[in-house]
Amino acid sequence: MSFTKESDTIEGLPRDTWIQETEKVFKLRQMQGTILLDKGESVKDRMENNKKD
Repeated sequence: MSFTKESDTIEGLPRDTWIQETEKVFKLRQMQGTILLDKGESVKDRMENNKKD
């Protein structure tokens, strides 16, 4: 049982909503990463360059 206060927000969203949205984004990025890796080495290189920025 969680006891949340109104002040228990992250960037204006309730903590539970934030956690759910973060999980969705994480899963989407995982899927995108998998798809991109399937396309070949040049995409891997571009992804590494983006991470450095």
